[in-house]
Amino acid sequence: MATFSARCCDDALVRIFLTVMFGAFDTTSFAVTSMAYLLAKHPDWQERLREEARTVPPELDWPSLQKLQQLEWAWKETLRLMPLTGSLPRRALCEVEVLGHRLPAGTYVGASVGGLGRDPRWWSRPLHFDPERFSPERAEDKRHPAIFLPFGAGAHACVGMQLATIEAKLLWHKLLTRCRFELAPDYRARHTFTPLGCVSGKVRLKLVPLA
Repeated sequence: MATFSARCCDDALVRIFLTVMFGAFDTTSFAVTSMAYLLAKHPDWQERLREEARTVPPELDWPSLQKLQQLEWAWKETLRLMPLTGSLPRRALCEVEVLGHRLPAGTYVGASVGGLGRDPRWWSRPLHFDPERFSPERAEDKRHPAIFLPFGAGAHACVGMQLATIEAKLLWHKLLTRCRFELAPDYRARHTFTPLGCVSGKVRLKLVPLA
């Protein structure tokens, strides 16, 4: 019995590990691509993040990653403008009334979290790339507990959230401190779902090594 229990525990850990790794790699690659487009279109922010990246040591540890606050703002702004998912699938556990509509227990519910990122009721100039909206001084994402949920929420929030953020910070720190980049060729993109949310088109970058 002890051997069986240990094997079951090992299998569960392997499944959790694979879920985290595959989920984080897949979704992170889409989000990083969208962020590459946005930083190429906004060289002022690219330079701003480059200066911040130079303030921490090349060999990043956890305290150093925590200091990259503006990079995290830009990461969050990318997920707001170009969300990875449009909705969160849920099921009502009990009968509930929402805006005058009665939902019996067991009703399938799709919470439209992607569209909330562009709702002018909560975000100032919602179609503009403005990472400072996530700064402590503005904190637009704190205006309501359910307007910014790029990784879901509650017991079923994405388990790869922290890993994805760490991966993004590591990648951008290395890239920003080594080169400048721009789109080649330049183009005007839009947000698409294929099926995950991502910037449209081929984000080809021209990399220029730093002197």
